[in-house]
Amino acid sequence: MPWFMKLRRWYFMADSDEPAKRFDNLIYGLMLSQIEALQTYNTAKRQLCGLMNELEKKITIPQIQTRLPLIQTVTTDEFWAAGDLLAFEKVRQELCELIKFIIEEGQEKSPVITSLYDPILNRNEGLVMEAAYDYGDYKMKVNCDVNDHQDTLAIQKLRKNISLSQMD
Repeated sequence: MPWFMKLRRWYFMADSDEPAKRFDNLIYGLMLSQIEALQTYNTAKRQLCGLMNELEKKITIPQIQTRLPLIQTVTTDEFWAAGDLLAFEKVRQELCELIKFIIEEGQEKSPVITSLYDPILNRNEGLVMEAAYDYGDYKMKVNCDVNDHQDTLAIQKLRKNISLSQMD
């Protein structure tokens, strides 16, 4: 791949290679967690080593054979002890195209499709509401409270449609 195509992929991620995008995201997360000394560093490290072990199992693929030394280096203690961000970037650049070989046909993640139904939004005017929205008991309680306290100034103002003050 020419350098300008890699540059395009770097900035726009316009290609449809989902495993490569996920791998890039993993490496960037690993780099960030190392810089900020986050607890997610060990998790990302385990994920990357797991991916490298999976790539080693596919050694019969010519593209993987050519990058086998780098793949094996990633799983060594020396690689992780160095904690070199440039080494992580080299791994990202050279191995992101190989990640697609780990996902076999039939194992690709299918999109998640949800069909949400909101009963409130689907109401039509003039139709009787369900029992959960029956406010008859509440209305009866409010009317009883208003009748019991009709002597108070606030209730008298409400009945006569007069604005309430802070004191009410």
